[in-house]
Amino acid sequence: MGHLACSSGPPAPEVPPVEVSSQQAGVSAEALSRSEAGRNGSERKALAVADVASPGSPALAPMLVTRTSLTLRVDAVEPALASLENLVRTHGGYIEARQLSRGTQAVSAAATLRVPASRLDALLTGLRGLGSVLSLDASAEDVGGEVHDLGAQIRNWQAEERQLQALFARAGKIPELLEVERELSRVRGEIDRAAARLAYLRTQVALATVAVVLQEPAAPGAPVGWSAPGVFREALQALGGTLAALASLVIWGVVFSPLWGALLLVARWMWRRRPKRGESV
Repeated sequence: MGHLACSSGPPAPEVPPVEVSSQQAGVSAEALSRSEAGRNGSERKALAVADVASPGSPALAPMLVTRTSLTLRVDAVEPALASLENLVRTHGGYIEARQLSRGTQAVSAAATLRVPASRLDALLTGLRGLGSVLSLDASAEDVGGEVHDLGAQIRNWQAEERQLQALFARAGKIPELLEVERELSRVRGEIDRAAARLAYLRTQVALATVAVVLQEPAAPGAPVGWSAPGVFREALQALGGTLAALASLVIWGVVFSPLWGALLLVARWMWRRRPKRGESV
């Protein structure tokens, strides 16, 4: 068990070796069996993906994650959005998210589509038929290298797991059993995380992402961005600001009225005390 030694730190006090009875060993083995049964699904998934990237397999073809952004000008957004939904379903995809906005001049919509990568070109051709293309951006990322690396890591962890299972079968003391179980839990966690990442990458490769924006032309007869309700709201806000400023001025005058009164009395007294014309000082 030297290769399973814990990290640096003060040495743990020695525990007298305790022999494990056949009943105790049976309970530990039963717990290990239940743990293995609970993770059979993820284990099979990890094995299937790891086999794809095994050293003896042929060179992997590029695994591309494709993303496309498309902006369309349409005559009417809502009918175009309904046509878009039908188009996506026709090509075996679905709408992941969508949003409809009603502005003062026009209506717009945004939708995120997921469609099988093999149907991406056909979907884009159908989308172009909904209106005129204002912008189109496309990108592709090859994740084949990451898939290969994760497959290699899974195979290594599976080999380590088999070694730990063999050590568990030979362990005769409770501390040894606990240490092996901790290591098994760690290795299985690494396998599950890698399998989840591989499943995500394979989904991203299988389904292309298309972000679509539908826009209506601006209504004629008014400057772009101008609206009577908007101007009315701005005028009300300006009036409210003016009234608030006047009210503030009145409040300041009332608060400082004793000071103004005192200054007025002093000025009046000084005016009366000034010498009159023709009087000698």
